[in-house]
Amino acid sequence: MTKKRHSVWNGIRDAYNVHEAMQLLDSLQRSGGRYLTELREMALMVIVLAIVCLTFWLMS
Repeated sequence: MTKKRHSVWNGIRDAYNVHEAMQLLDSLQRSGGRYLTELREMALMVIVLAIVCLTFWLMS
Protein backbone atom coordinates (compact mmCIF):
# COMPACT_ATOMS: atom_id res chain seq x y z
CA MET A 1 0.00 0.00 0.00
CA THR A 2 1.22 3.45 -0.77
CA LYS A 3 1.24 6.22 1.74
CA LYS A 4 -1.03 9.18 1.07
CA ARG A 5 1.09 12.28 0.63
CA HIS A 6 -0.13 15.60 1.96
CA SER A 7 0.78 19.00 0.68
CA VAL A 8 2.94 21.46 2.61
CA TRP A 9 -0.17 23.55 3.35
CA ASN A 10 -1.82 20.58 5.09
CA GLY A 11 1.25 20.23 7.30
CA ILE A 12 1.22 23.93 8.13
CA ARG A 13 -2.50 23.79 8.92
CA ASP A 14 -2.00 20.74 11.18
CA ALA A 15 0.85 22.46 13.03
CA TYR A 16 -1.27 25.60 13.48
CA ASN A 17 -4.18 23.51 14.84
CA VAL A 18 -1.88 21.79 17.33
CA HIS A 19 -0.51 25.19 18.40
CA GLU A 20 -4.05 26.56 18.89
CA ALA A 21 -5.04 23.48 20.93
CA MET A 22 -2.00 23.89 23.20
CA GLN A 23 -2.86 27.57 23.77
CA LEU A 24 -6.45 26.62 24.62
CA LEU A 25 -5.31 24.01 27.14
CA ASP A 26 -2.90 26.50 28.71
CA SER A 27 -5.60 29.16 29.09
CA LEU A 28 -8.02 26.62 30.58
CA GLN A 29 -5.42 25.57 33.15
CA ARG A 30 -4.76 29.20 34.10
CA SER A 31 -8.45 30.04 34.44
CA GLY A 32 -9.06 26.89 36.48
CA GLY A 33 -6.23 27.81 38.84
CA ARG A 34 -7.62 31.31 39.23
CA TYR A 35 -11.06 29.88 40.02
CA LEU A 36 -9.67 27.58 42.70
CA THR A 37 -7.67 30.42 44.26
CA GLU A 38 -10.75 32.62 44.46
CA LEU A 39 -12.77 29.75 45.91
CA ARG A 40 -10.13 29.16 48.61
CA GLU A 41 -10.03 32.87 49.48
CA MET A 42 -13.82 33.02 49.78
CA ALA A 43 -13.87 29.93 52.02
CA LEU A 44 -11.18 31.47 54.22
CA MET A 45 -13.18 34.71 54.55
CA VAL A 46 -16.29 32.72 55.57
CA ILE A 47 -14.30 30.82 58.21
CA VAL A 48 -12.81 34.03 59.62
CA LEU A 49 -16.25 35.66 59.72
CA ALA A 50 -17.66 32.63 61.54
CA ILE A 51 -14.83 32.79 64.10
CA VAL A 52 -15.43 36.50 64.70
CA CYS A 53 -19.19 35.97 65.10
CA LEU A 54 -18.59 33.04 67.45
CA THR A 55 -16.17 35.13 69.52
CA PHE A 56 -18.69 37.97 69.92
CA TRP A 57 -21.45 35.47 70.71
CA LEU A 58 -19.36 33.81 73.41
CA MET A 59 -18.41 37.18 74.94
CA SER A 60 -22.05 38.28 75.32
